[in-house]
Amino acid sequence: MEEQLMFTRIHDALDVPMPPGAYERLRTNLTKKPVRPFRWPALQTRWSMMSFRFAAGLVIVAIAVAAAAAAIAIHDNVSPAGSVMPTGEYQAMVRSDWVRANGALEPCQSTTPGGCAAKATHALTPVQLWLDDLNRAHTPRQFVNVDAEMRAHLAQEIGALRFAVTATREGNAAGVDGAFDRVGYTHDWTTVIVDAIVVSRSATDAQYRNAVKSAKASFDNCFLCEAVVQMKTPDCSSLPVSSCFELFDALAANIADIQAAVVANLAPASDAALDHRLQVDLTRADAELMAMKLDVANRDVPTFAAALTRLQAIVKQIDADAAQITG
Repeated sequence: MEEQLMFTRIHDALDVPMPPGAYERLRTNLTKKPVRPFRWPALQTRWSMMSFRFAAGLVIVAIAVAAAAAAIAIHDNVSPAGSVMPTGEYQAMVRSDWVRANGALEPCQSTTPGGCAAKATHALTPVQLWLDDLNRAHTPRQFVNVDAEMRAHLAQEIGALRFAVTATREGNAAGVDGAFDRVGYTHDWTTVIVDAIVVSRSATDAQYRNAVKSAKASFDNCFLCEAVVQMKTPDCSSLPVSSCFELFDALAANIADIQAAVVANLAPASDAALDHRLQVDLTRADAELMAMKLDVANRDVPTFAAALTRLQAIVKQIDADAAQITG
């Protein structure tokens, strides 16, 4: 009953009409689709590390923007020397780097701050090695888009880990929580995307379109995603924090799942142009989500409102992209 009350309150707060039977359909979808297990203890949802508590978020935002620009520039303007890395070798490298980086990563919260600086320092080296590997590799063509996005995530994670060390030493509890939350975002995103890269294979037209169709169906059934798309209030400050978690975590998870679907099932030549457009829009949406969650923490309403408007347009474009692919 409490879940239904929260569901109703979210719609009321966002001024989004609730369709008849919406809660019942949501509950049915949640119970029939198991949640992917998560490796971080004490987390209640798959994307719950993506919280909005970050008083010093502007520092990481600056790092994030710079990292994203650098990642794009690397691919667009600087081609590493040598031949393109064989697909199997690239897949094995990404998988190995993911295992090493996540094996060294431990969550930490300001309520139990012991060792936060040491944990962040310990995690820094393997994440940097991962980014270094990507920077040295001449990425196979089919992974260029997602590879650039991965570099941006890893660069942001490095910035967050370094900030966590400083915040711990200064007794900045909000900074510690925000930094590790940011690390958690990258952990969640890379977990989904690396799995897709590892199993990636060339798909037939039917296989590719079916993969997009399935991912789009899940997205279309995401009522919390729709709440974000229809949001009329300029920021989340009027909502309970848990509501912001649910809204943006659900959208971020669905965006990642669509991207994983097209990475795992490589489009045939006949769908290459449409696939590229979809992947570019997915990357744009992810970038907005990463920035917006910090805007909420900082109560930066103007920046958040502008980003929300852009995100809503991008999400609608993603839906149109997928619809064009599936026909």
